[in-house]
Amino acid sequence: MINKILDFSKIEAGRMTTESTRFNLDQLIYETLSLIEPLMTKKDLSLKVFWDAQLPVCMTGDPFNLRQILLNLLGNAVKFTLEGEVSIAIRLAFADESGLRVRFEVSDTGIGIPESVKPRIFERFMQGDESVRKRFEGTGLGLAYSLQLVELLKGNIGFESKEGAGSTFWFELPFGAEEKLSFPDVVAVPTIFFWGPEEDFGPFEDLLGSFANSLSFIPSSTSLL
Repeated sequence: MINKILDFSKIEAGRMTTESTRFNLDQLIYETLSLIEPLMTKKDLSLKVFWDAQLPVCMTGDPFNLRQILLNLLGNAVKFTLEGEVSIAIRLAFADESGLRVRFEVSDTGIGIPESVKPRIFERFMQGDESVRKRFEGTGLGLAYSLQLVELLKGNIGFESKEGAGSTFWFELPFGAEEKLSFPDVVAVPTIFFWGPEEDFGPFEDLLGSFANSLSFIPSSTSLL
């Protein structure tokens, strides 16, 4: 908590620095999910990962702050989900010669956000109404900190939520492309990983129909290697 408050102060004073370095996005996602997996296992939650096959192999940007944002959003999703699943989708939003924008979406089947709280959801120390504060521990800094980091990285962030039906938090960030995947004469179909109980896998595979060949069952995060 103290570190986040100090980082808030740095951002507001214009002293928070960012970096631009070459990194592997799928490795960053794997490492991030590995940190979240114990929390999900403890609550018996499933995790679905949707990966856009058009994404480049490597890109340039700020992997440290990207990881912080993802950890904040995934951590919140797990905390406020009592049963069901959490999913993360990584999609190519835009690309040209100058660079690209990647969209990250973190969804859950959790408690959702009341309409009265939505206008203040990105404020510091915001933890919902009194009943939510009593049920869930936390500082209320995660979303406010994520907003600050996204804006620092010249991106944008938003959310959709319905009370009792879960939430989706998304953000888009600009990156430089180092290397791109090439799929000649093939229609790019997002690669979809399913990470969770095997008995939940069948209906999801049936739903995809002819696209089921892009679906993989993953019993644990270690299988992503």
